Amino acid sequence: MISVIVPVYNVEDYLRTSLDSLVAQTFKDFEVILVNDGSTDLSGEICEEYACLYSNFYVYHKKNGGQSEARNYGLNKAKGNFITYLDSDDYFEPYALELFMQIQQMYDVDIVSTKEKEVYSLESKNKSTSTPIFDENIKIFNNRTFLEKAFYNDEVTVSNGGKLFKKHVLNITYPNGKIYEDLYVFAEIALNATRIAHTDIKVYNYLIRKGSTVHSCFKKNQYNFFEAIEHNQNILRKRVPKDTELEKALIAKRVIGSFILSNQAIKSSKEDLKEVQKRIRPYYLNLILNRKVSVPRKVQASLFLLSPKVYYFIIGLYKSRKKN
Repeated sequence: MISVIVPVYNVEDYLRTSLDSLVAQTFKDFEVILVNDGSTDLSGEICEEYACLYSNFYVYHKKNGGQSEARNYGLNKAKGNFITYLDSDDYFEPYALELFMQIQQMYDVDIVSTKEKEVYSLESKNKSTSTPIFDENIKIFNNRTFLEKAFYNDEVTVSNGGKLFKKHVLNITYPNGKIYEDLYVFAEIALNATRIAHTDIKVYNYLIRKGSTVHSCFKKNQYNFFEAIEHNQNILRKRVPKDTELEKALIAKRVIGSFILSNQAIKSSKEDLKEVQKRIRPYYLNLILNRKVSVPRKVQASLFLLSPKVYYFIIGLYKSRKKN
C-alpha cells in the first residue's frame, strides 16, 4: 500500500483539485493522510468532507507548526510500505500512483523519481488517464550517482514531489520551523536507498502561485537554504567522508541555488543581497575549477560576485530582448 501524505494549510481555493486528483487515481491500494496544520480558512472542513466520503482518506487536525512538522506528523501516521507526498495546492496525474508501483515492482528500487511539471493555472489539467509507456524512459542509479545528479540539478531534483519512497528510506526528520525542508534531508534520503529508478515522465503538477517561496520577496527564513546545505555537508562528511566529488557537487548547489535568494533580495533588500554574496564567495574558486559546472553558470557566478548591479542589469537586458 502507498501512503500519500498531504500537509494542508489555508488552501481552500486549491485543495479540492488536489484531493480530486487522488480520488481519480487508477491505482487503488493507497491511503491519504491529510494533516490539517492549523488552517484558519475552510481547509479543515474540506478535509473532513473527503474523509467522510472516502474510506481511505484520514484527516488529522493539529496546531500550526509548518510544512516540516506536518510531514513528520504524517509519516508517523502512515501505514503504507511506500510513501509519497502531495502538497495541497498541487495535483497528480490520474496514473501517477500506478506508474510509481509499476516501475518499483519491475526494477525493485527504493525510490522512484519522476519529473515535476510547472503549471500556472488549474485549467491546464491533463484529461488522459492512460498510463504512459515507460520502459525506454527508465534510468537506474545507485545512491551516490542519484545524489550527485540532484545536487547538480542534472535530470534529478532535490524535491520530494513526484517521488515514491520505500518507507525505510524516510528514516529522517524534516526540520521543524524551516523552509527548504526537501533539500535539508535529501542526502540522508538518497544515502538510505540502494537503487533508484528515474523517468522523465511528468506525473506531479506543481502549481506556481503568488506567495510561493520561490516567487516571493526575500524573507529572513530564506537563509534556511544555507542551513540545509550545511546539514547535507555534515551528512556527507559522516557517511561518505572520502567522496570529494559529492562535496564538489554540493558546493555547486550552494552557489547556483543561492541565485534564487538573490533574485528575491534584489527586489527588497540590498543588505541581504550583499549577505548572499558574502556566503558564496569562499566557494567561488571551487565552482570555477569544477568541470561539471557549465561555462554559463561560471560566468553567472563571476558577474554576480563582481557586481550584483552589473549582473542584474545584464539579466534585465537579456529578458527584454527575449520578450521582443
